[in-house]
Amino acid sequence: KIYKYDYNGKLIKKIEKKGSGYGEFNCICGITINKKNENIILSDSINERIQFFDKDFNFIKTIEEKDFK
Repeated sequence: KIYKYDYNGKLIKKIEKKGSGYGEFNCICGITINKKNENIILSDSINERIQFFDKDFNFIKTIEEKDFK
C-alpha cells in the first residue's frame, strides 16, 4: 500500500489494489519519485514489472520484465 498525506497529516490518496492488472501490485519492493515531473515509480517483484503514476496516483504506464529481454 502507498499512501499520500498533506502537510497536516491528512490522508489525500492511496494505492492499495492487490493483483496483476494495471495499477495493481503483489509485492512493492521499490519506490522512487521523479523530481522533474513528480511521477511515482513503483517496482513489483512478484509481477516482474515497474509501474508509473502521476503525482495524483493516476496510472501512466507499465514496463514488464519481458520488455528488458
